[in-house]
Amino acid sequence: MREGRKETILLDADSFIIGRGVGDADYIEDVLGISRIHAQFLRTPEGYAVKDLGSRNGTFLNDGMLVPYQMVALKDGDVVRIIHTEFTFRFG
Repeated sequence: MREGRKETILLDADSFIIGRGVGDADYIEDVLGISRIHAQFLRTPEGYAVKDLGSRNGTFLNDGMLVPYQMVALKDGDVVRIIHTEFTFRFG
């Protein structure tokens, strides 16, 4: 959800970075509190994972804060939150 609207983002690369840095991030989220490079979605042999890239305000997975730079596997329906924006992971 972005500003109250549902938006679909296709993950079609091995790495997908969310942040506010134009030229540094694949998806720009220019909101106060989001780091230049904030979080990364990664394709792994097992599926997909997410990791926080050392952001100041953290990245949350299903209401738990991620440990910076530690990859966590994603399951269908997991919710990743960065500040007030939520990303629901859908597989397939």
